Amino acid sequence: MGNVMHQITEDAVIYRVTLEVEPAIVEQFDRWLADHMQAMLRLPGFREALLLPESESVPQSASAGWLTRVVQYTVASQADLDTYFRDHATRMRAEGIERFGDKFRASRIVLPASDSLTHAPIPSSALRCLNCGTLLIGKY
Repeated sequence: MGNVMHQITEDAVIYRVTLEVEPAIVEQFDRWLADHMQAMLRLPGFREALLLPESESVPQSASAGWLTRVVQYTVASQADLDTYFRDHATRMRAEGIERFGDKFRASRIVLPASDSLTHAPIPSSALRCLNCGTLLIGKY
């Protein structure tokens, strides 16, 4: 998702979006989702976007037969996320609905970044992708 690295601060929040997708549209949806994540990263305060591996992303409530995608955004502050909700969320959400209608569902949760990121001293190579430098969260 780009090579620009941003400092993750104590004020950062995690905005996690869980998407359930009908299998018939999943290839189109995945292509759209990659573009959507890039668009989100262009919004003020959005620092990182991670598509979590399927083994870590399947919620217990997933609809039978539907596929699950979980996108985790790191946002610089709650104020930046509030600005997103106020100024951009309706438009960004409408793009998926216009394209895919009721063939997907989304649920969202906001967490303090400290709940997802470790503060233990770990070598920086263990925290970032060796190819692109993206902060790694979860099992890789």
